Amino acid sequence: MNYLAKLLTSGAIRETPKKVIECVADEIHFSAGITIMEAGAGQGEITQAILERHKQNIPFTYYAFEIDEEACQHLSASFPQITLVQQSVFDFEQHLPNNQQLDYFVSSIPLSFYKREAIETFLEKVKHHLKPSGKVIIVFTAAWLMPLFKKQFSKLSSQAFFSLPPYFMIVAEKE
Repeated sequence: MNYLAKLLTSGAIRETPKKVIECVADEIHFSAGITIMEAGAGQGEITQAILERHKQNIPFTYYAFEIDEEACQHLSASFPQITLVQQSVFDFEQHLPNNQQLDYFVSSIPLSFYKREAIETFLEKVKHHLKPSGKVIIVFTAAWLMPLFKKQFSKLSSQAFFSLPPYFMIVAEKE
């Protein structure tokens, strides 16, 4: 994928570093019936790492949101076991049947492109749709977002990855 050509939609100038991808996938623990939602699935680097940890006999639901048409074609061909939604994740709750709750919400969308109020509203919706003890895992490059995450989630851990640009990851659990 040509990241620079799609900077305004992907928010990325390069592929997510392998170490970040592995740390995200390490947070997912498969059990029968879990529901995972991924925002900004891109070319499926994180999707693939998560699915590689899946044991074949455990049923699960996986929603992947992506707005780039080329990326969606790749995701659809590569991961037939996921439910792919080609639209903004900001209205994700419309795709949850019977107000289904999530075990994991994974995001690598460029939140720094949005206004503070939109980010706060989005995080509130994510928190609302998490099961008790559900996890939010967010990968980002804008350190100024950290106070917004801390405002929404009191049980939060963070990690920095030294690369260009620097990457950060938060893992927050719903209380």
